Amino acid sequence: MKLNVLLRAVVAVVPLLAGLPAMAESGADAWADGPKGRARLVAATVAAGDLAALPVALEIAMAPGWKTYWRAPGEA
Repeated sequence: MKLNVLLRAVVAVVPLLAGLPAMAESGADAWADGPKGRARLVAATVAAGDLAALPVALEIAMAPGWKTYWRAPGEA
């Protein structure tokens, strides 16, 4: 069961890492700072063109000692 969860996580993250070199040309928003961390929206493209949907990601940088559900899912 835990191996299955780990495999799913790897399969989900690897394609995202492949796009990191393109981040310099992507539509990354400014960081929004909060008391427990910061977040920003990152678009996969600079212009939408004729796209019906715009693929985006939410990048979160947590303050030291804080975690999101996906970093520490527990028994889920």
